[in-house]
Amino acid sequence: MSKLQPIWQNIPFHFKKSVVENLDYVSRCHLRSCSKEEKNIVDSCSSVIDYLCLSLTEPAFGNGEDAEKPAQISIKDKKTEFSKNFKKDDVIERFLSIFLNALVSVNTMEIHVWGIHRKSQHFKFFKAFLIEIKKKNLKFKVRKLELATVFPDKNQLISLIKCLDIDHIVSINLIRTTGFQFEELSKTEQFKKLKELSVETRHEISPELLSHLDSFKVTVKRMIGEVVSEIIKVND
Repeated sequence: MSKLQPIWQNIPFHFKKSVVENLDYVSRCHLRSCSKEEKNIVDSCSSVIDYLCLSLTEPAFGNGEDAEKPAQISIKDKKTEFSKNFKKDDVIERFLSIFLNALVSVNTMEIHVWGIHRKSQHFKFFKAFLIEIKKKNLKFKVRKLELATVFPDKNQLISLIKCLDIDHIVSINLIRTTGFQFEELSKTEQFKKLKELSVETRHEISPELLSHLDSFKVTVKRMIGEVVSEIIKVND
């Protein structure tokens, strides 16, 4: 009896590429690690990840793995879900490596980092995160950004928004932004490209800044009647 030969190795390149294009992102990563040839095939295929999340919990309230590895990357793609915890020093490199391939884009990206006052480890983490993005000269090809993060530094939010690829971003959801941050945000090219916006703030927002949007949701602590009237006019 003749020895059976591996089928995958004998498949033409274009057929392999068709197979890869139908794999979820995590399966592609597993295949990519098999050999240099598979790495080249995977890297040559475009990929759209349904959902990507970077979260950082507060170690003081965690125990076990949460205390030692408080950062987590979660991926949902093609009915497949994956999540893994990392140390803070490792998660930045792992997360950014997803975007090193210019053919990778994300439908929804969520960044959930709480408790980042200036003396916290969270604040230092986000500072390091932005530095690495700049070093690698990355642009996030993301359609929707969910930003469940407080930014005590007025420049961090804007720095992150400017990392979004303007040809992809169409929707942003912001939690607890300040009036100054929103005004600076409105000056960016990314904001001007938006079609949808959801924002929570304690400060009033000028209705004129929302006029280019197809839809928006603004949650504020208080707002005078004249501003409410103007927003209704913009929405009409």
